[in-house]
Amino acid sequence: MAKVVKFAPTSPTKFGYKKAVVKRGRKKINLEDFGQLNIFNQPSEAKVVSLKPNLPPFEMGLAFEDKGDIESALESYSKAIKDKDHVADAFCNIGIIHSEKGESSKAIDAFTQCLKNDPRHYEAHYNLANLFSEIGNLQLAKVHYEMSTTINPDFSNGYYNLGLVLAMNREIDEAIETFLKYKETAPMNEKANALDIIRSLSETLAK
Repeated sequence: MAKVVKFAPTSPTKFGYKKAVVKRGRKKINLEDFGQLNIFNQPSEAKVVSLKPNLPPFEMGLAFEDKGDIESALESYSKAIKDKDHVADAFCNIGIIHSEKGESSKAIDAFTQCLKNDPRHYEAHYNLANLFSEIGNLQLAKVHYEMSTTINPDFSNGYYNLGLVLAMNREIDEAIETFLKYKETAPMNEKANALDIIRSLSETLAK
């Protein structure tokens, strides 16, 4: 008989998608610095100024996402791919947008294109694992979570989500080992949660 995995005190939820960002310490982009009024904080009569900043298209996509303008973000990321500007990162973020819109096939294609351009893109492996987990393909989710943590062993979210997948797949020993790795890399305020999960899994294993 299969063992029922019961978490305490509450059933944990996995961490969500991880967006690819510029990895060279550029400060947060403010569209208002480039002639775009913040349409979310301006009076209703305010007009949106034409946006023609001197920014690379990938960074423009990030800025549009920060403002909630998803369609413009998609256009900017597509332009980034065409211009060969952070191609893998652009595909990764396009995949997240499609995932959040429930467009799984388009999301998988975008993440796959990302990995074709950069096979060690850990965010894409992690996001693809999240997507496979959501659609119930735990085996592929496991593979890509493992890849994400292998490429970036300091990425605690990958260990956490991998641990959940292993627990759901009744691989309890492996799940405990993975949550121990999560505890080692997690922020201090998350370590107690990891211990609770490990305790629950240990109790399940003892039954």
